[in-house]
Amino acid sequence: MGPMRDPMAGNGVQRWQFFDWKTGKKLDQTHEGESGQGLMEALAFHPNGKHFVMAGRLFQGTWNLALFEAASGRNLFSIDAKHRITDARFSADGQRLFLAKARQQELKNGRWNEFGLIEIHTVTGLGA
Repeated sequence: MGPMRDPMAGNGVQRWQFFDWKTGKKLDQTHEGESGQGLMEALAFHPNGKHFVMAGRLFQGTWNLALFEAASGRNLFSIDAKHRITDARFSADGQRLFLAKARQQELKNGRWNEFGLIEIHTVTGLGA
C-alpha cells in the first residue's frame, strides 16, 4: 500500500503488486492513473485466472471495487460501492461475485444499526 498516516483511516494507495515468487523481483503494479487512495482489504481471482477484483475502503478517488485483467494489469471496470468491502469471492463457476460490506455503525434511539451487508452480483462477459 505504501506509506500512510493512519492504517485504520485507509489513506494508503490502492495498489496491487505482482512479483516473481522465485526471485522476489517486482514485475508490475497498479498502473498510473488507475488507483486512488484507500485501504484495499480484499483480492479475489476469477476462476478463469484471467481476472481479479480488488476492493476495500475508499479514502479519496472514484472507486473502492475494481476488476483487473491479470495478464496486462489493466483496470477494466471500477465503481464506488458506497460501503467498505471487507471480503470478495467469486462462485466456483465464476458467474457470481459475493461481497461482504460494512456501513458506518450508528447509535439511534439507544440502538445500534445493522452494519453488515452481503451483496451478490451476477458476473458476465469474463468467459470460462
